[in-house]
Amino acid sequence: METDMRRKLDTLFDRLEKGEIGRAEFVEALSSIIQQMIRPGPDIPSKPDSKYVPPKNPRNAGVLIRIVDVDENQRNMIEGVVKPGALPFWQRLSEGEWRQYIVSGTAVVDIDGKRHTLQAGENITIQPRRQFTFINEGNKPWRFKAYHPVWQPERFSYGVRNTEIAGDDVWFALRPSPDDTAARPAYRILPARNGGNGSRSADPLATDSIAWVPEGAEMMRQMDTAGRGRIRMLQGEAELEVQTVTNGSADRARTRVRRVAQGETLEIGPREAFGIATTRGRAVSSALMLIQPDPPRIWKPETTLWEIQQDEFHTGDQVWFEMIFPS
Repeated sequence: METDMRRKLDTLFDRLEKGEIGRAEFVEALSSIIQQMIRPGPDIPSKPDSKYVPPKNPRNAGVLIRIVDVDENQRNMIEGVVKPGALPFWQRLSEGEWRQYIVSGTAVVDIDGKRHTLQAGENITIQPRRQFTFINEGNKPWRFKAYHPVWQPERFSYGVRNTEIAGDDVWFALRPSPDDTAARPAYRILPARNGGNGSRSADPLATDSIAWVPEGAEMMRQMDTAGRGRIRMLQGEAELEVQTVTNGSADRARTRVRRVAQGETLEIGPREAFGIATTRGRAVSSALMLIQPDPPRIWKPETTLWEIQQDEFHTGDQVWFEMIFPS
């Protein structure tokens, strides 16, 4: 969802809550916004487009999460770490509650300008359309667990330094642990309503993603056991290594390497891991790639494997994600 569309929805709900508009006017305005939302979006061009490139000189947010589970009610259960000096960015859900439990440390959560200090064992519930910020002004990290509606770019928006950022404009760096600070591949999740494939999917929560691999980044290859996939090179030209993975270990004897130019596509099998060719574990070139599961499907931690150590793959609930913002 685009930022101006999200702003229209938030303003409309706020006006209804304040009694500035009646129910009939609210329904009419909401119907108009929905009609704009469901129009098919354009396909992603093979030609480089600046809006798909991550920010220059990105700054790590200092807040890391890992998705432990996606339950039968389409809710995420996550674990999170807020490091000392974390970037004070805000986030907001358009629907559903954010229920958070403090595991360790002293947590400070700002909700719509009001600070709440919580100790280990305490919890807090954040209602939809409320801006909340995790703050750590101490010298030790604080940790939490949380439940919230399954992450979708249409449901979440963010902001830093008076700039609002839509969910599909946010980049997530992939990390093997909360202590990792190396340059890593980053991912941006596309809206489910067009998913980059030009049509709706049978799975309404299915999403595609864009992967950015900076030159010299320490690679973490990925594999999806739930089905096949395809990779389209949006920018640059790179050698992609594809390996078969058995029982969590890569089989180097079953490796294929293909140079993929801008605009070209590479098909990936259901037990194959892929990544940019590396030298001593670091990417030898940069690349911007569109990743499309086939058939389209929602990301689940139990069906996705990531390379946490060289040639060793672990399920998605062992991988940490850290948002990156412009400096």
